[in-house]
Amino acid sequence: MSRRGISELSVDAVVLAKALAKLSDNEVITYSSLSELIKRDVRKEARAQLATARRMLLRDNHVFLDCIPTVGLKRIPADESAERIGARAIRRSHSAAQKGHRELMSLPADLSPEAQTVRAQYGVVLGIVANLSSCKTLEQVKMTRVADANGKLQMPNLLKIVEAVS
Repeated sequence: MSRRGISELSVDAVVLAKALAKLSDNEVITYSSLSELIKRDVRKEARAQLATARRMLLRDNHVFLDCIPTVGLKRIPADESAERIGARAIRRSHSAAQKGHRELMSLPADLSPEAQTVRAQYGVVLGIVANLSSCKTLEQVKMTRVADANGKLQMPNLLKIVEAVS
Protein backbone atom coordinates (compact mmCIF):
# COMPACT_ATOMS: atom_id res chain seq x y z
CA MET A 1 0.00 0.00 0.00
CA SER A 2 1.50 3.31 -1.04
CA ARG A 3 1.19 6.36 1.12
CA ARG A 4 -0.28 9.49 -0.39
CA GLY A 5 0.91 12.99 0.36
CA ILE A 6 -1.21 15.16 2.62
CA SER A 7 -2.53 17.24 -0.28
CA GLU A 8 -3.49 14.22 -2.39
CA LEU A 9 -7.20 13.35 -2.30
CA SER A 10 -8.40 9.79 -2.07
CA VAL A 11 -10.49 8.44 -4.93
CA ASP A 12 -13.21 7.56 -2.42
CA ALA A 13 -13.48 11.16 -1.20
CA VAL A 14 -13.86 12.39 -4.79
CA VAL A 15 -16.53 9.74 -5.57
CA LEU A 16 -18.45 10.66 -2.42
CA ALA A 17 -18.19 14.40 -3.15
CA LYS A 18 -19.59 13.90 -6.66
CA ALA A 19 -22.54 11.90 -5.34
CA LEU A 20 -23.25 14.42 -2.58
CA ALA A 21 -23.02 17.35 -5.00
CA LYS A 22 -25.92 15.89 -6.99
CA LEU A 23 -28.32 16.12 -4.04
CA SER A 24 -31.16 18.62 -4.24
CA ASP A 25 -32.11 20.88 -1.34
CA ASN A 26 -33.61 18.88 1.56
CA GLU A 27 -32.76 15.58 -0.16
CA VAL A 28 -31.42 12.83 2.07
CA ILE A 29 -28.86 10.19 1.12
CA THR A 30 -28.36 7.22 3.40
CA TYR A 31 -25.06 6.07 4.80
CA SER A 32 -25.79 2.68 3.20
CA SER A 33 -26.05 4.25 -0.26
CA LEU A 34 -22.80 6.14 0.23
CA SER A 35 -21.09 2.98 1.49
CA GLU A 36 -22.24 1.05 -1.57
CA LEU A 37 -20.68 3.66 -3.86
CA ILE A 38 -17.17 3.10 -2.50
CA LYS A 39 -17.60 -0.48 -1.22
CA ARG A 40 -16.58 0.58 2.29
CA ASP A 41 -18.60 1.64 5.33
CA VAL A 42 -18.63 5.44 5.59
CA ARG A 43 -19.52 5.14 9.28
CA LYS A 44 -16.37 3.19 10.05
CA GLU A 45 -13.29 2.77 7.86
CA ALA A 46 -14.27 5.42 5.29
CA ARG A 47 -15.37 8.04 7.80
CA ALA A 48 -12.43 10.32 7.01
CA GLN A 49 -13.20 10.20 3.28
CA LEU A 50 -16.80 11.24 3.93
CA ALA A 51 -15.61 14.12 6.13
CA THR A 52 -13.22 15.21 3.37
CA ALA A 53 -16.01 15.09 0.78
CA ARG A 54 -18.25 17.24 3.01
CA ARG A 55 -15.48 19.80 3.56
CA MET A 56 -14.78 19.93 -0.18
CA LEU A 57 -18.44 20.60 -0.97
CA LEU A 58 -18.75 23.32 1.62
CA ARG A 59 -15.53 25.02 0.52
CA ASP A 60 -15.86 24.65 -3.26
CA ASN A 61 -19.61 24.41 -3.94
CA HIS A 62 -21.02 26.15 -0.83
CA VAL A 63 -23.10 23.04 -0.11
CA PHE A 64 -23.85 22.29 3.53
CA LEU A 65 -24.84 18.77 4.54
CA ASP A 66 -26.25 18.04 7.96
CA CYS A 67 -26.26 14.67 9.69
CA ILE A 68 -29.41 12.75 10.33
CA PRO A 69 -28.26 10.35 13.07
CA THR A 70 -28.19 6.68 12.04
CA VAL A 71 -29.75 7.55 8.65
CA GLY A 72 -27.46 9.66 6.50
CA LEU A 73 -26.88 13.19 5.28
CA LYS A 74 -29.33 15.90 4.24
CA ARG A 75 -28.53 18.80 1.95
CA ILE A 76 -29.55 22.00 3.67
CA PRO A 77 -30.75 24.93 1.53
CA ALA A 78 -28.31 27.85 1.47
CA ASP A 79 -30.74 30.16 3.30
CA GLU A 80 -30.98 27.74 6.24
CA SER A 81 -27.27 26.86 6.38
CA ALA A 82 -26.10 29.96 8.26
CA GLU A 83 -28.54 29.31 11.10
CA ARG A 84 -27.58 25.64 11.38
CA ILE A 85 -23.83 26.23 11.20
CA GLY A 86 -23.94 29.15 13.64
CA ALA A 87 -26.19 27.41 16.16
CA ARG A 88 -24.05 24.27 16.13
CA ALA A 89 -20.82 26.24 16.59
CA ILE A 90 -22.28 28.29 19.45
CA ARG A 91 -23.59 25.14 21.16
CA ARG A 92 -20.20 23.43 20.88
CA SER A 93 -18.27 26.50 22.06
CA HIS A 94 -20.58 26.99 25.02
CA SER A 95 -20.37 23.34 26.07
CA ALA A 96 -16.59 23.18 25.67
CA ALA A 97 -16.07 26.39 27.65
CA GLN A 98 -18.38 25.22 30.44
CA LYS A 99 -16.64 21.85 30.63
CA GLY A 100 -13.19 23.44 30.69
CA HIS A 101 -14.23 25.91 33.39
CA ARG A 102 -15.80 23.14 35.47
CA GLU A 103 -12.64 21.01 35.18
CA LEU A 104 -10.40 23.94 36.12
CA MET A 105 -12.49 24.70 39.18
CA SER A 106 -12.30 21.02 40.19
CA LEU A 107 -8.54 21.23 40.68
CA PRO A 108 -7.36 21.06 44.29
CA ALA A 109 -7.18 24.29 46.28
CA ASP A 110 -3.58 23.68 47.35
CA LEU A 111 -2.03 24.50 43.98
CA SER A 112 1.20 26.46 43.84
CA PRO A 113 0.72 30.24 43.50
CA GLU A 114 1.78 30.06 39.84
CA ALA A 115 -0.70 27.27 39.09
CA GLN A 116 -3.47 29.18 40.90
CA THR A 117 -2.76 32.22 38.72
CA VAL A 118 -2.87 30.12 35.55
CA ARG A 119 -6.10 28.47 36.69
CA ALA A 120 -7.67 31.87 37.39
CA GLN A 121 -6.56 33.28 34.02
CA TYR A 122 -7.95 30.36 32.05
CA GLY A 123 -11.06 30.33 34.23
CA VAL A 124 -11.79 33.97 33.40
CA VAL A 125 -11.41 33.41 29.66
CA LEU A 126 -13.50 30.23 29.68
CA GLY A 127 -16.16 31.97 31.75
CA ILE A 128 -16.32 34.82 29.25
CA VAL A 129 -16.55 32.39 26.31
CA ALA A 130 -19.31 30.42 28.05
CA ASN A 131 -21.28 33.61 28.73
CA LEU A 132 -20.83 35.03 25.25
CA SER A 133 -21.62 31.78 23.46
CA SER A 134 -25.16 31.51 24.74
CA CYS A 135 -28.69 31.90 23.43
CA LYS A 136 -29.05 35.04 25.54
CA THR A 137 -26.10 36.68 23.75
CA LEU A 138 -27.45 35.67 20.36
CA GLU A 139 -30.78 37.31 21.16
CA GLN A 140 -28.97 40.49 22.23
CA VAL A 141 -26.98 40.49 18.97
CA LYS A 142 -30.18 40.03 16.96
CA MET A 143 -31.78 43.00 18.72
CA THR A 144 -28.74 45.28 18.45
CA ARG A 145 -27.10 46.77 15.39
CA VAL A 146 -23.60 45.34 15.74
CA ALA A 147 -22.30 46.20 12.26
CA ASP A 148 -22.67 49.13 9.91
CA ALA A 149 -23.82 48.85 6.28
CA ASN A 150 -20.28 47.84 5.23
CA GLY A 151 -20.14 45.00 7.76
CA LYS A 152 -17.68 46.84 10.04
CA LEU A 153 -18.25 45.97 13.70
CA GLN A 154 -19.50 48.73 15.98
CA MET A 155 -17.51 48.30 19.21
CA PRO A 156 -19.79 50.40 21.46
CA ASN A 157 -22.75 48.21 20.51
CA LEU A 158 -20.72 45.04 21.05
CA LEU A 159 -19.63 46.25 24.48
CA LYS A 160 -23.26 46.91 25.41
CA ILE A 161 -24.07 43.29 24.56
CA VAL A 162 -21.17 41.99 26.64
CA GLU A 163 -22.33 44.11 29.59
CA ALA A 164 -25.93 42.93 29.17
CA VAL A 165 -25.09 39.23 29.27
CA SER A 166 -22.48 39.45 32.04
